Amino acid sequence: MDDLMAFIVGGKESAAIVTYGVGADRLQTEGLQPKENRNGWVEWYKRDQNLTPDNIIKTIFSNNITLGILKTRRDFTMGNGISIFRHEIVEGKKQTVLLDWNNYPEIKNFFLVSNVDEVLRNAALDLLYFGNAFVEFVYNKGNTIMSLHHHDASTVRSGVSNNGLVSRFFVCDDWSRPKYDEANSKDNNVLVVNGYDRKVPKNGFPKAIMHLKSYMPGFPYYPLPDWYGAMNWISLANEIPLWHLSGIRNGYNIRWHIEVPMSYFEQFPNDKKLEAKEKLRRDMNEWLAGSENVGKAFVSYIKQNGLEADKWKITPLEAKLNDEAFTMLFEQSNMAMTSAHGLHPTLAAVDTQGKLSSGSEMRNAYLVYMALKTNAIRSLLLQPLLEIKKINGWVGEVEFGFEDIEITKLDTNPTGSQTVMS
Repeated sequence: MDDLMAFIVGGKESAAIVTYGVGADRLQTEGLQPKENRNGWVEWYKRDQNLTPDNIIKTIFSNNITLGILKTRRDFTMGNGISIFRHEIVEGKKQTVLLDWNNYPEIKNFFLVSNVDEVLRNAALDLLYFGNAFVEFVYNKGNTIMSLHHHDASTVRSGVSNNGLVSRFFVCDDWSRPKYDEANSKDNNVLVVNGYDRKVPKNGFPKAIMHLKSYMPGFPYYPLPDWYGAMNWISLANEIPLWHLSGIRNGYNIRWHIEVPMSYFEQFPNDKKLEAKEKLRRDMNEWLAGSENVGKAFVSYIKQNGLEADKWKITPLEAKLNDEAFTMLFEQSNMAMTSAHGLHPTLAAVDTQGKLSSGSEMRNAYLVYMALKTNAIRSLLLQPLLEIKKINGWVGEVEFGFEDIEITKLDTNPTGSQTVMS
């Protein structure tokens, strides 16, 4: 039997005991080891029957704040999009000089044809969702790269690595029912695309997929997203609204206790009394519930008790739709999620202790996040452009970077913001 961990949540008037199994089969990383499929792809992961991205999407889209947090992080990462610049040394200091796209028509045309900003914007969201992203180089007769495309990371599986090189990737829109027969491809729904080889970039393939990922010990194929440790908190937060919704639908809707005097039915013949009771129940429900029939009436039948008058009696029932223990758990789960993302609660639009932060605190939180949390993912997103620059022979002085909006104090800049390169 698994060991149990328990803690008490609640206030003076209410409390809840929450228990979790912490045995080996409950560990977060259990079943997250790669498993090679007989057809050549590496499953992502065996615990999820190769459907880890689908399960992540399901969990995220059931949560009220995680989806917004991920989109906010994506927007912070992308800033105003990609710009081109060059470095200059002026009086011993390195300066960044923005370049005009019109002076570099080949690069400008490539960005327009490929819609590079959109490709990297989608890849950024994949990296934040899954910790992995996949982009595809389309070659022009094997010599230069003609365009860049994005693959939805949930549709791609890596082939087996050979000394760090993955020679092929597998793409399928429905990994719950993959069909792949290398000898007979007629009914296949799995597409095979060559892997990009940095050592031999001009490999003559018509297409090649580049896998964008950060190093994570123990995860050679599919690193986990940085927020994955909060998965249990997210699942917990997803359950709390369902408890309340179920309560409203199935338990909280009894609003009245109606006591009907038995003498009321003496006016009906014996064979009509049951029908009269049913009609009364329907009528009372309609009267008390209103036109939408939202409320319900609980009807009981009582006999005269001693000297108590034989009378009708309607007693309202209290419907407590808010439970302090669940509310506290919900707030704690929100804090755990923002912490896992490294995002200040205010930037995630999560109020703390009933209030949002001041303008100065929000500005400082934004600047800290931009300085510490965007560099790693941005370096991954720039990798395809650096490879294309090398293969296509673009001008050496041209560098790629992200154009940011830096929030400033009004007394420093009347507009409250300024553009910077990162």
